[in-house]
Amino acid sequence: MNRIEKFLVALDTDRRRQVEAVILRIVANDLANMDVKKLRGREQEFRVRVGRMRIQFVRDRNENRILVIEWRNSHTY
Repeated sequence: MNRIEKFLVALDTDRRRQVEAVILRIVANDLANMDVKKLRGREQEFRVRVGRMRIQFVRDRNENRILVIEWRNSHTY
C-alpha cells in the first residue's frame, strides 16, 4: 500500500469521498472552479486545497498524476 492509499484509508468516509471526487477531477483534467495553484520553484507541479488537506499533482504532457496528499499545517506554505 502506497502513501496515498494509507492516507485515504485513515480518513473518515465523508472526507474520503470528498478527496476521491477531487482526485477523479484532477485525473480527468477538470480543474475549473478548484483552488489550484502552481508551486513555486517546481516545474509543472500544482496543488489543490480540499478543506485542511492538500493534494499535490504534476502535469505530464496532457496527463495529471497525483504525487502527495497531506494535511495542511502552519508550516505547509
